[in-house]
Amino acid sequence: MAKYKGSGIEVIRALVKARGPEFERRFLERLSPQGRELFQHALAVSWIDFKDDPGDIPVGADMLFPGDPERIAKFGRLAAREAMSGIYKVFLRIPTKAYIIKRIAVLWRTNFDTGTAGVENIRNGQADFVIRDFPEFPEYQLDFLGGYIAGMLELTGSPNPQVVITDRNPQAWRFQITWD
Repeated sequence: MAKYKGSGIEVIRALVKARGPEFERRFLERLSPQGRELFQHALAVSWIDFKDDPGDIPVGADMLFPGDPERIAKFGRLAAREAMSGIYKVFLRIPTKAYIIKRIAVLWRTNFDTGTAGVENIRNGQADFVIRDFPEFPEYQLDFLGGYIAGMLELTGSPNPQVVITDRNPQAWRFQITWD
């Protein structure tokens, strides 16, 4: 099974803490005991097996966007804003959107131990983000990643980026990205 870096958990921890102690308490109560332990103690450099995932993404999305069919993607957008807060936010407005998408692909190897990511078919306001040779994604991870990519593009100043999963093949997961 594939592994991911704990830096993603750190971002979600910051989102949860920012909503106050009562929100954090209710959030932690909804995690399993082993999920709670991992969520509270994972380091940014820790490698986490998908099978050990704490369940923080679905719980956070459900709590922040209850009943919303787009809740996981919206949570991914929030996570992108949290991850790129501070000085990073300023630098995201300088390069082109295509450059930012390419950088997200390059960062794949930093955050996942399996698969490769790339950008294909770049054209005016559109590109395909493709993850190759990656085992099956949990559905919520696909939605979260799509939301995260859209959130990164929003930080570049794109008012309405869209990210749609167009192929769910473990040999080539494909997201079509459009932006203004």
